[in-house]
Amino acid sequence: MKTPKNHNKVWDTSDTKRLSRLASQGFTTLGIARKLGRTTNAIYSKASKENITLLPKDR
Repeated sequence: MKTPKNHNKVWDTSDTKRLSRLASQGFTTLGIARKLGRTTNAIYSKASKENITLLPKDR
């Protein structure tokens, strides 16, 4: 599997805002990961830390 472009990079404010916006628009976790150049595990982890809801859209 190819390493995402932002692998191991620190999350900045604009990345976090974009994560929140994409989640609220109903994007899947995989879709968000691809758009942000992150892994799905990174998306789950950051969303949890920032209290951003990814479910029930990923069911």
